[in-house]
Amino acid sequence: MSIYVIADLHLSFSQDKPMDIFGKNWENHAEKIKQDWLAKVNDDDMVVLPGDFSWAMHLEDTYLDFKYLNELPGKKVLLKGNHDYWWTTVTSMKKFLEENKNIIPENIEISVMGNNSRTINDLLNAVTSNIAGGFVIIFLILIIFLDFKSAIVTSLGMIIVISVSMIYMKYSNITFNTISLAGIITVLGMIVDNSIVVSENIFNYHQKGFKGLDATKSAVGEVFMPMLVSTLTTVAAFTPMIFVSGTMGRLINQYPKVVIVALI
Repeated sequence: MSIYVIADLHLSFSQDKPMDIFGKNWENHAEKIKQDWLAKVNDDDMVVLPGDFSWAMHLEDTYLDFKYLNELPGKKVLLKGNHDYWWTTVTSMKKFLEENKNIIPENIEISVMGNNSRTINDLLNAVTSNIAGGFVIIFLILIIFLDFKSAIVTSLGMIIVISVSMIYMKYSNITFNTISLAGIITVLGMIVDNSIVVSENIFNYHQKGFKGLDATKSAVGEVFMPMLVSTLTTVAAFTPMIFVSGTMGRLINQYPKVVIVALI
């Protein structure tokens, strides 16, 4: 048995991304790979494909690319590359494979060799427990130093920000990872600070004799502009990170997106 390694196939049978834009040497590159593969690889050989197998953006769009690969001899081991955008979470992959098992050839055996989701789940559990603990601590401290209403409003602000961030991440195809979760943790501190400033100012106006809505309007009006400028300054600081291109850009731009959406 021989072991072969080939990366960056960048197949695009379902995508309009021809590789010949990089020069004439790339014309019909999939057919050239196939011919060379057939000439060298036997059924008992192993071929390792360490990343960038397909240009597809979604798992369901990879069918023709996998069909091409399945027709080639040898056992294949695929690893995720930085351009394998179709490769999402283990849960999503298993769900897709289960729903489409009728179209998966019998000679294909699929097994998970590495699962980084455990790390993310552990981190998510830690974040959840910290948020719950923080909620209780902030609530108790605000009750002691301010009042019950201020404690409720400030504490609920944390939950609202997290909920909005989660909804945005879901519909923007941002997965739970160390980068996106770091963005949530970063913005929580800012939101709590702003909430405490507003709540404390409302409390002070109540102490001065203002009632209900009048106290709220006066207190919020007094701190609105400083807080707006502070928020916009933070947004401006994170915005350039969104426009970073290449692999580094795709890696880090989730962080500023989560921060900016949560702040706004």
